Amino acid sequence: MIFRIIQEAFNNIIKHAHASKVWLHLNYNETCLEVLIKDDGVGFAKEEVFNEKDSQKAGLTNMQTRAKLFGGTVLIESKEHSGTKILVKVPY
Repeated sequence: MIFRIIQEAFNNIIKHAHASKVWLHLNYNETCLEVLIKDDGVGFAKEEVFNEKDSQKAGLTNMQTRAKLFGGTVLIESKEHSGTKILVKVPY
C-alpha cells in the first residue's frame, strides 16, 4: 500500500510537476510510519484540482483511499509555483 502511494506520487511528479528535485523521507516513530514526498515543481491550486472532473484527480484520490484502508491519512500541500508536499501517516 505504501509503495503504491509513493509510486502514484512519483507518477504525478513526472507527469505534471516539471520538478528538478524530489525528496522522499521515511520516518518510523513509536506509533506510525510517516512518508514525506516533496518536489520543487510548478505546484497546483488544490481547490481547482479537487473541483475538476474525477479523471483529473484520480491519482490524488487513490492515495487517500489507500491510506484510509489502513487507518492512515494523506495531507497534500501545494501552491502554484511553489512545489508540492505529500505527507502520509500510517499507524502500526
